[in-house]
Amino acid sequence: MHAQRTPALLIAIALLLTACSSSREFQNENDRLRARVLELEQQLAKVQAAATELESQVAAASVRPDSVPEEVARNTPQIARITLGRLTHARDDDGDGRVDSIMLFVKPEDSRGRFIQIVGMVAVHAAVLPADAEAATIGRATFDPGQVRDAYRAGIAGLHYSFIVPIEPTQDTTEAMVRLVFTDGHTGREHTAERAVPLK
Repeated sequence: MHAQRTPALLIAIALLLTACSSSREFQNENDRLRARVLELEQQLAKVQAAATELESQVAAASVRPDSVPEEVARNTPQIARITLGRLTHARDDDGDGRVDSIMLFVKPEDSRGRFIQIVGMVAVHAAVLPADAEAATIGRATFDPGQVRDAYRAGIAGLHYSFIVPIEPTQDTTEAMVRLVFTDGHTGREHTAERAVPLK
């Protein structure tokens, strides 16, 4: 009697294992499909946002400056100053014990001291200022409007723009003076920020 039950029991176990395996495969496939749907929805949202932004740009370009209500023009945020944040620092990217780039944390502000997004060109100049010699450039970089837009960051460091500038410091260099110039793409006005950065 026991011998007869054994094959039946083995068959039941095999069927149960097959069902479990099929269930796992079904769940995995569902997870993959859900992930794909989410990815497509995110892509669609980006396309729709880009289209809406383009429509707004076209509408803004067709509006005459003198047709904008004075109250609207007066309360439209404009950049008033730009600063290099205290998190600006030198980095050793290749791990050879010497710094080879500077990461800039840039904060543009309006007249009320609030972060404001910017459009335009950014130029950065890093130099060392020895006491017994002339200033020496150790790094330069420029960023076009597209690169500036891509440099926007929002995270634990707050709202800011982040730029990385490659540098070639001398062996005994301990500090660099970094100068950033932002040229407003709408007005052509320049806004400048400077900061001393330890090269350790």
